[in-house]
Amino acid sequence: MADQPVAPPRRHRKRDTAEVSQYALYAYRANRPKGEEKDKEGAADTSAEVAEFLAKEATSNDDFSLSVIKTNISGEGEPDLRSALVRRLARGCIYSGSGNIFVLDDKATPASTSALPTTANLCYYCLVRADSEDTSEGDDTPSTSEFVICLLRTFESADVELDLFRNEMDALCDQIASGGLLRAPESADSQTALDSQLGAWYDTTVEYLPRCCDLFAEHLDVLLYATAVGRKVEPVSGSARQKADLSSFVHALSLSSLLNVPGVVHSGAQSFLPPLQIAFDEHGGYTIAGSLDASSFCKTWAKAMAPTLGAFALKQVIHAHELKIIQEINTMKRLVCQAAGSHYALYNTYRFVCTCETVPSLVISSALATASAEDGANNTKQVLAVLLDFIRTRTDTTGLPAHAQAQLAEAMNYVSHAAVSQA
Repeated sequence: MADQPVAPPRRHRKRDTAEVSQYALYAYRANRPKGEEKDKEGAADTSAEVAEFLAKEATSNDDFSLSVIKTNISGEGEPDLRSALVRRLARGCIYSGSGNIFVLDDKATPASTSALPTTANLCYYCLVRADSEDTSEGDDTPSTSEFVICLLRTFESADVELDLFRNEMDALCDQIASGGLLRAPESADSQTALDSQLGAWYDTTVEYLPRCCDLFAEHLDVLLYATAVGRKVEPVSGSARQKADLSSFVHALSLSSLLNVPGVVHSGAQSFLPPLQIAFDEHGGYTIAGSLDASSFCKTWAKAMAPTLGAFALKQVIHAHELKIIQEINTMKRLVCQAAGSHYALYNTYRFVCTCETVPSLVISSALATASAEDGANNTKQVLAVLLDFIRTRTDTTGLPAHAQAQLAEAMNYVSHAAVSQA
């Protein structure tokens, strides 16, 4: 174990003060025919019932209303935004919990009549269902349990890809919906909390990325490597904002959602790799406890994550390096399948592992996990066992550099633990 205190960062990034963040919360009331809600709850057993259900949903989408509950948009601009939302919501079925992004431009809102800025208005909206309180069966009073959360930001550049942070915005909307704030959204307490969370939506869902890259610059390679191999990263102290930033940062770096068998690879890692614990101090610095392991690939990756790039460029850097890892994982899977029936392919597999540029432990264990999920674990384990034995007995004659041998040893140690945990 190692405790490494780190002082708060002193670098400052230039912010574009011309960019403006806005939000709006609407009550969504769909005027569905009587009995349709009951039919909606039942499962459709035949294709005819599915077609009938979709036809009803398409009809009901044309008959709904939006009423504003909370917004920081000017009185003249809000009706224009609502009109644009109504046009989009009426186009088809609405799926709860998954947001959409569109550009509020001159086509959606004519410049001659619109009070909203017309440069580059990116609008995210999401339908959420609140945890409504139980009502008596005979109570005919309508209660709103569906809401539309709209997040709007004006950018000077039209090339901004807000869609890169769709998952973070979906998570924010889910947090608001499940946090009880929408049970009584018009109460004073809820209004204050909603204004706090929605008013800071851009800082919470986007700006956390350069903020974390700035803070963890000295150990960014360690965090990248920990998240890649599935090592648990947990804050042991700190403010709510610091913990939330770290959680969002770790989730953004995680590869679980990109793997064919999400969660299988990382479940084995967390059972034997010690967690990486981070304690924040009151001065903005932090102390990191745990082994500070990092591969050469993650060190190169960390150098590319300069906080001055900005949130959107940083997200693209993350995706580019994740793509490299996924490509090597797919190559490893193909080679392992070939190695089960060919000694030459087995040797090629060994050479590939020796020259793996990303994270050898993740690449190898992904092949093992995929084979386990596809009932091909026996052949894969045999191939990996042969590789393990060969590496243990021939490392002195392979001519590999010391760091490559260390990576292979760590990779095989990872695989042996993952294989035991999956047995």
